[in-house]
Amino acid sequence: MSAYLARRLVRSVVTLWLVASIVFVAFRLAGDPLNVLLPDSTDPITRAFYIEKWGFDKPLVEQYLRYFYNLAQGNLGQSYVSGRDVTAIIAEALPNTLLLGLTALAGSVLLGVGAGVVAALFRGTVIDRGVMLASVLAFSVPDYVLGVALIFVFAVQWMVLPSSGSATWAHMILPLVTIASSGAARIARFARSAMLDALNAPYLRTARAKGLREGRVVLRHALRNALIPIVTVLGFQLGFVLGGAAVVETVFAWPGIGRLFVLSTAARDLPVVQALTLLIAAGVIAANLAVDLAYGWLDPRISLSGGRA
Repeated sequence: MSAYLARRLVRSVVTLWLVASIVFVAFRLAGDPLNVLLPDSTDPITRAFYIEKWGFDKPLVEQYLRYFYNLAQGNLGQSYVSGRDVTAIIAEALPNTLLLGLTALAGSVLLGVGAGVVAALFRGTVIDRGVMLASVLAFSVPDYVLGVALIFVFAVQWMVLPSSGSATWAHMILPLVTIASSGAARIARFARSAMLDALNAPYLRTARAKGLREGRVVLRHALRNALIPIVTVLGFQLGFVLGGAAVVETVFAWPGIGRLFVLSTAARDLPVVQALTLLIAAGVIAANLAVDLAYGWLDPRISLSGGRA
């Protein structure tokens, strides 16, 4: 197990290095950020001051090495726009994203797994068709369309919920519903398919033949094995959550890392963009590692070496 974790950690570090390198090169090839950050009327002395301050007078290779040297020391730099420490900026936005995203993920899991299991148990009935129709509709509607529709109905027409911000718990309801609906729809479809496969497995017939109650057969045996493919979907969903659900946060002006990423990219605030990219990439990598470890816990036959024991 330790060897497996070591290999995965090394692979994760290499992936983060590649992501950071690609972002570094891409944003510098996009043009001189000073053309955006400074007005055209800036005098040459002021311009030269900022070129030296931000290190743009150094060769690209030296900028690249200095960037990774600072990362190794935990120095994410200062924002080109506000001049504030990047770590402090991200620290303000990250809790909002985690609060919204993890709450939405929990709601997606409860609703999606529950709906998928019920649909599988009542396969071919009106309940099954209703659950699948609802999941298809929820999955098909883009998040920004659903978000705007919810704002129009609940904030503009009925005026019962706020449309933007994060001042109170009520501000979280609409973005929470927007994120959770698509996640629950995706999970419900996978949960139904996985549960149907589990219900038709030979070991369930053996469990029933031993006289186990149907509820115990479904919950302890079928659902446990059905969770394996569902966990894969949760890994993707968790990566989406850690990415800040940028579209949803922008629609509802939720002050999380997704919205911060959009605003920083538009302003070419390179230190913030690079730090957020690394943070999101690290979150996705950690989610994938957690999924791999969950496989072994849910099914002991799956060895951590990548095969079956």
